[in-house]
Amino acid sequence: MLMKTQDVGYILRKAQSEQKKVERLQSTLHSTEQPLVNNHTYFIEDR
Repeated sequence: MLMKTQDVGYILRKAQSEQKKVERLQSTLHSTEQPLVNNHTYFIEDR
């Protein structure tokens, strides 16, 4: 019985760890969802 409760605890800890990994990866994806804004500045001289 003790081994089963330890196994359940291990699985719960691993599930929490994987959930945190998913959340971390999803937070990095938020910046990729926005379209790129082209902010190039061109300096042109007239002669």
